[in-house]
Amino acid sequence: MYLSRPVVGVLPDGYAGPLGGAGLSNVLVAVTADLTGDEVTVLPVVLCVTDFGRGQARAFVAACGAGERRLRPSASLGLEASRLVAPFARATGWGGRCHALMSPRATVGQAVRSAGAALATGAGAVAVCEVRAADQGYATAAALIRRTDPGTGYRTVPAPDDDADLVSLWRCAG
Repeated sequence: MYLSRPVVGVLPDGYAGPLGGAGLSNVLVAVTADLTGDEVTVLPVVLCVTDFGRGQARAFVAACGAGERRLRPSASLGLEASRLVAPFARATGWGGRCHALMSPRATVGQAVRSAGAALATGAGAVAVCEVRAADQGYATAAALIRRTDPGTGYRTVPAPDDDADLVSLWRCAG
């Protein structure tokens, strides 16, 4: 498997809906620029979103406990991490599978192993995305993992038992 150089972006502070997902959409568009339109529309996407999930859950619980106003049922949709890729889907016609990893142990290494499974079942490429808490909002990064070496800008993915440098896409960017 071969990993592209990650592309990074940001989600605005106080992200509360799909519009803020434009930060992730922009990095996904950039990282998939070399794929054909057909490849993009079926591209599997794996999201590492533990920090995002924690932040959204805290905001939702705080809003529920505020008691000054009633929440609309749609307020709970902000908890849904897959909404982060909605702007990417609208911009590119993407309709592939999206897998969100949200646990204290969800690392980029785990996402890369998931990508390996998708590649083994026939996908030509998989996008791995990371959404991390930052000083202002969330920082985003995405990288493309391919089954075959497309050339410049890619490196071999470490073996599954040697993925210490895959804790974060930012570490891979170095």
